[in-house]
Amino acid sequence: MKKLFAILVCFLIFVSCSKKSDQKETQMAELSNLPKLAPVEVPKGVTGTYVGELPCDECDHRSVEMTLDSTGSLVIKEALDKSAPIISKATYKDSSSYVIVRFNDGKRFWAFKNNKGTSLIYLNIDGKPYMDDTEEPYQLFRILNKPSAKE
Repeated sequence: MKKLFAILVCFLIFVSCSKKSDQKETQMAELSNLPKLAPVEVPKGVTGTYVGELPCDECDHRSVEMTLDSTGSLVIKEALDKSAPIISKATYKDSSSYVIVRFNDGKRFWAFKNNKGTSLIYLNIDGKPYMDDTEEPYQLFRILNKPSAKE
């Protein structure tokens, strides 16, 4: 009886392992049929458009879009809660690791850490990442291929 039970267990293990390998082969075949995608190239420097949310003391939600040009100028669109966007002009300094944004009115500045060219992490007054409620840093993500407007 024990031998029969042992043979049955071995058979079940063999069958379940062969099913798993068949499933794995099927999955690999499906993956190999997918089209090859071109690698994403992250442009050097910080010029470009960045979007995301930043903390807001006087509102619940601040959406930000920053467009940095190659001359050190930028345009910032801020939408507080659901209000119309406020457009501001500013200048920035890029030190490869950090980006400092100074508004033209001279009353505000923002500091960011460059995150491998794909995003800017918002820094607090101590130079540390400003964290949201989920302990993730606030950051603006770089739009690598900005979609063109459809006519």
